[in-house]
Amino acid sequence: MRRENKNIDNRNRLTPEAFEQEFGKLKIPAGKSKEQIWQAVFEKINSEKQVQIIPLASTFLRIAASILLVLGISSLVFLFAMGNVTVIVPRGNQVVHFLPDNSEVIINAESELSYNKNRWFLNRNVKLNGEAMFRVVKGSRFQVETSSAKTSVLGTIFNVYSRKGITTVSCIEGRVRVVATKSKQEVILTMGDETKTRGGEMERSIKVNNSNQRVTWTQGDFYFSNTPINNVIEELERQFDVDIFIDGDTNRFYTGYFSNKNLNNALELVCLPMNLNWQVNENMIILKENK
Repeated sequence: MRRENKNIDNRNRLTPEAFEQEFGKLKIPAGKSKEQIWQAVFEKINSEKQVQIIPLASTFLRIAASILLVLGISSLVFLFAMGNVTVIVPRGNQVVHFLPDNSEVIINAESELSYNKNRWFLNRNVKLNGEAMFRVVKGSRFQVETSSAKTSVLGTIFNVYSRKGITTVSCIEGRVRVVATKSKQEVILTMGDETKTRGGEMERSIKVNNSNQRVTWTQGDFYFSNTPINNVIEELERQFDVDIFIDGDTNRFYTGYFSNKNLNNALELVCLPMNLNWQVNENMIILKENK
């Protein structure tokens, strides 16, 4: 049986001499030599025999690499695009907020604090618009960004006031580094020191006799020293969620105190020293100078 198959194969196979004889009968296109035709035939035969074999292990490696790439991209999206936290405190309120490392922030009325909880242990960074007192747990650098300054600490207690392009930083305990965003001028504050930036420029640094008085607002008590009356009125509006209008001279300065526990008492403490009368109509108050 094997011998018969072998004979069949030999009968179907052309010897080189026979193939050459048959090839010689073909009509060769003009401009083509016999050698060129041979070369073309062999290239055609070889190309048909070429089969690309992809090792199975290589395929698995490529799939695994693709999956890891997708997971890596997804993780980066989750880390940098997700996890944003924004705390908005409306007028008439104060909020105590704890950050992911258990640092405590007391946020004043009409203020906004934002940070990313997913990146927190890589970068302890918060943004503030308004006023807040920070009691920072020791660890990596902790930074507060405002419109005109960056405040950095490792672990301390400090107060940041940032409104209308003005940032005032008061150090209650420890050490605080403040850098003006525009001029890049910096100052190191210790307990009792205070610095002020305006429009990204360092304006002044002073020593405060009673630094704790700077954060009495966290207990609802507000102290002012030679402060423009408009700033005092804005604080009254924030604490009591009212709108106040002055019918009179606003280029005046106030030194004194009020508490946010009672609106009428607060108006007395502010208006009487300034020789002002007031009328309350629901959430609107009009101040007028005594004639």
